Amino acid sequence: MKNRGPLDAHRGQRLLRLSTPGRRVHSRQGLTRLSLALVVTGVLLGGAASCTGVAKRAAAGPSPGAAAVPASSLAVVVGVPLQWSIDLAGDLHLQQRVCRQDGAPVTEAERVAPVDPRARRFATPLTVVDGCWVNTIDLKAMADALGARAAADRVADDVVMASPDVWLWTPTPARAGTLTLTAAPGLQISLPFPRTPDGGGFVVEPSTWRFLSCAAFGRLQTRRLAVGTAALEVLVLPGDTEMVGADVDRWLGAAATAVSLGSGRERRFPFNRTQITVEPVWGSGVPFGMVSRGGGPQAHLLLGQQARVQDVIDSWVAVHELSHLLHPLMDLDDSWFGEGFASYHQNVLRARAGLMSEADAWTALTDGLRRGAEASARGPWTVSLQDASVQMRAEGRYLQVYWGGAAVVLWMDVALRQCADRSIDDVVATFRAEQPDVDQRRVPARAIVARAAGMAPACAHIAADVDALLRQPFLGDSLPALLHDLGIDEGTLSPSAPRAGVREAITRPILSVR
Repeated sequence: MKNRGPLDAHRGQRLLRLSTPGRRVHSRQGLTRLSLALVVTGVLLGGAASCTGVAKRAAAGPSPGAAAVPASSLAVVVGVPLQWSIDLAGDLHLQQRVCRQDGAPVTEAERVAPVDPRARRFATPLTVVDGCWVNTIDLKAMADALGARAAADRVADDVVMASPDVWLWTPTPARAGTLTLTAAPGLQISLPFPRTPDGGGFVVEPSTWRFLSCAAFGRLQTRRLAVGTAALEVLVLPGDTEMVGADVDRWLGAAATAVSLGSGRERRFPFNRTQITVEPVWGSGVPFGMVSRGGGPQAHLLLGQQARVQDVIDSWVAVHELSHLLHPLMDLDDSWFGEGFASYHQNVLRARAGLMSEADAWTALTDGLRRGAEASARGPWTVSLQDASVQMRAEGRYLQVYWGGAAVVLWMDVALRQCADRSIDDVVATFRAEQPDVDQRRVPARAIVARAAGMAPACAHIAADVDALLRQPFLGDSLPALLHDLGIDEGTLSPSAPRAGVREAITRPILSVR
């Protein structure tokens, strides 16, 4: 499959253009300051081949000029559910047909429109055929015109990635429903939506237009990877890599299996179906990753073209990103919990899965905590961890938030194991099980902290203690004392420390997926 222009030079240059101070990519050494803002806002680094301009709901709101449907109307889904039918032709013209599920004809009040109004320029006028709205969208023309920073991107001659904001039109207020797909021979459509119970279609959930989401159209290389009872739909975008399909399976299978060990006592991957997009880029390793929730869970990982399978299995990036799927989507002001949870678990879960030794896991974690503590003390003034979480994007307080959050999550995990013989994993899994709509909205961290405090009467102190910790820039004097009690000292693990048993329970190997 031929790409538009040399992949190495074109995408490598896009990466370098965005490599400005204050930003970060993931590296095996941990969180650096290159392109960090892009990770937490949901914008893929350097025009990565996805809906890179659709950070409007992953960040604070819609991007300029892309708000045909007011955000308030996306907060609720009302009215008769709809049935979308999508047919993809060989020239990547997409015909959509939108009907009411009750069989009644659509009304003018139910006229569908794209969330991003620019998509109208590349669509035929809406008509009513047999009581349904029908029109055709030229995906190639739209992607070429809007470019990689918008809601659509042509990543190869015959592959387009696009947000539902441009190809899945909805009335205002937005509707839920189901979706069926057909495609010309040789073409596929890959999207993150959950399957309908009969397996013949997909469920269109309220989160589809609330949060960042992408689908791929064209001549795709997709693989289905089983992780226990869960399925990963792996989409490898065009581009030469050292790693072949079996290598990709081994890498992602190891990461997903490790993440399943963080789901509480069930030890299963958090979603039945997850889309993972792998994009080859210039370089080696796994330089970047992100997770999004629009319409269903999906991860996007950049894979260096020179990367080798053992290097990426040893990398923490995929485990960090997939760990985000264990917890709900957090309020933006509470990034300390979401990023802290993933930063903590990128180490302990790899130890549980046999991907690194227990000593190496604690060394990596304590190194991150040290850098976070140092970052929290820098600058003309210090702020509390909670305030840093609120200001993270505006003031670049990423290290403080990621690793300060990891310190609080570690503290909570230890406290829960002592007061209730449960873990932070159990708390998050219990919270998700008790909240059927948890993936359709953002969640405040205080709700999870309150659930932790309610795990047992002896845990009641957790809520007030966490509140006090968040008022500090970092854990302060509490962290060295905690690490000492756990028996962690400069990479050495003491078996006779007061809480050595707790430490061992956190990182004890359960499997060996290497």
